[in-house]
Amino acid sequence: YQYFWLHDANLQTARITGLVNGRYYVKVVDAHSCTDSAAIDILYNNCCTPFIPNAFTPNADGRNDEYKVEYKGDMVLKEMHIYNRYGQRVFSSANVNKTWDGTFNGHVLDGGTYFYYIRILCGNILKKELIFKGDVTLLR
Repeated sequence: YQYFWLHDANLQTARITGLVNGRYYVKVVDAHSCTDSAAIDILYNNCCTPFIPNAFTPNADGRNDEYKVEYKGDMVLKEMHIYNRYGQRVFSSANVNKTWDGTFNGHVLDGGTYFYYIRILCGNILKKELIFKGDVTLLR
């Protein structure tokens, strides 16, 4: 078989990479010169939806003891900041493996509502920046 991707006359392979959103046309020719063609619509999503918890319980029971962002796909945490109700930053990181344990400068913080600002870079091709703002409840 020969494959002709109509957006690139030089591309003669069954597999292509680096796609962005849009319609792609392919023409296939077999050994007997029979042809067929198809249009394929690509919607590039790349699973850019992180899981951002709305509560955690840092009580050393082994469950939900640390606050962290979890995600699938090709995402990079660029920055995460946690603020108290007075706007004071109590946690900051650009490392997805660094988690917040409900302390600030070694002191245990009171239970209550805290606020996050999270910036993530999504996708290995498009490099789309996503910003999330919201609140998290620290339960004691």
